[in-house]
Amino acid sequence: MSTGREEKAAGPFGVRWRVSPAELRATLRGAYETWKWSLAAGATVLWVISIAVVYPAVWVGLGVWNLEPLFVDLAAVFAAGEAWMIGRDVYLVNPFDPFGRPHVYGPWWLVSGPMALSVDDARWVGPLVVAGFLTVTLAVARPRGPGAAAMVAGLLLTAPFVLGMERANNDLIVVILLAVAAWGIGRGGWWARAGGGVIVVAGGLKIYPVVALTALGATKRRPCWWALAGWVVACGLVAWVWREEFRRALEIAPRPRTIFSYGLGNLGLLWRGYSEYWWLIVGPGLVAGVAACRGLWRVREGLWELIPLTGGRAAAHVAGAACWVFCYAANSNFPYRATLLGLCLGLWLRRADEAGEAERRAGRRLCAVVLIASVLAAPKMWLAYAVEQGADKQLPTLGAVAVSGADQTLWLVITLALAVTLAGWTVRWLAARRREA
Repeated sequence: MSTGREEKAAGPFGVRWRVSPAELRATLRGAYETWKWSLAAGATVLWVISIAVVYPAVWVGLGVWNLEPLFVDLAAVFAAGEAWMIGRDVYLVNPFDPFGRPHVYGPWWLVSGPMALSVDDARWVGPLVVAGFLTVTLAVARPRGPGAAAMVAGLLLTAPFVLGMERANNDLIVVILLAVAAWGIGRGGWWARAGGGVIVVAGGLKIYPVVALTALGATKRRPCWWALAGWVVACGLVAWVWREEFRRALEIAPRPRTIFSYGLGNLGLLWRGYSEYWWLIVGPGLVAGVAACRGLWRVREGLWELIPLTGGRAAAHVAGAACWVFCYAANSNFPYRATLLGLCLGLWLRRADEAGEAERRAGRRLCAVVLIASVLAAPKMWLAYAVEQGADKQLPTLGAVAVSGADQTLWLVITLALAVTLAGWTVRWLAARRREA
């Protein structure tokens, strides 16, 4: 027999519209227990970044050579939109940009012009982009303990990640889009198909995210064959319609060839540029490479099984790892490209009840190697900064070469390990499809 109170709470069509205080408290308590360590990690990162904004010397301590004004990469996008609105060729020197930089991205970024966004607007849009990046990265990582939270905060405060946030680089927006797409793919059905569309948008902005379409295989229901084929065709149409703009953007796209950038081609550059210091390259490189390979070899089975066949976390890892491996092989990259690996943290930091022991150990170990490699970016910048401040050039150069030998080797090992995780997921995925057939 129902009471009047129950009938009042039920509302029309039997849908409850009133929550009791006890239920509300229980819901909030559960949300707090789930997200408290994510909030702690995020608050730590925001606190440090805020201090750096007030005291610019902190940027140097974090390993970032900061530029004024803040968020200069986002400002470059808005400057291109301004120039496009008055009919200027955005792929030439741009007087609206603080450094006169031309537009080096896809044409879709120029929508900032009709939106009336100017270079000055980067001052308030930049913090929103950074906040969005931190939100999705912490949501993907979702650390469940103090150790995991410290690892996430530590990684986000390394030079590659801080550089991306200090510049409000476009890669942060790509990470946000890929995280949204992975969430949709994890839900399956039309959500997964919409996730493919989000990846196409990301590809139209920066090209390389197109490889993340492989993440559509992680949908929880049936494989999105038609969706994948349709979105691939859509990518082809986008590339054809805007082929001239993409061609010009690719021609002038930055290809950093320094010891501060990462990519397969940088290995030869390091050797050719500093061959007289070969012993400083080989020594630290061997020590770091052997240690990393030995550690990861011991968890090779876990690396092969690291990515589940389906789910949002699987889609996020596939998207982030595929983009990183592609960029590492195809081009030399500024350090902030490492922000893509924030999409992999969800699988690297799983708890005992979320994965087998082999997969957990492999994820933790891979995360530790990425953390060490990211930390090594700061000493190189400190040494370069010392030279800029008038220090003797010889010793900082030797130090930078030694650190580069170690971190360039570690990034190569990391890329190979990520390739192994992708290969393992692909082979197991194909085997599962054959069994279903």
